[in-house]
Amino acid sequence: MKCCEIEAGPLGLDTPLVEIGTLNTVRSLGLGEEIFGVASDRIVAAWRPTK
Repeated sequence: MKCCEIEAGPLGLDTPLVEIGTLNTVRSLGLGEEIFGVASDRIVAAWRPTK
């Protein structure tokens, strides 16, 4: 998952588009929620979409 290992840099107008692209890449993996069973609730909550 090299696409997700980008070092933080200055915030720019294209930053949200890059983040959306990364999120779409992660979602395209089709990982089920059970894979996050070993992750802390705080980490899982950070990755869940907000409504």
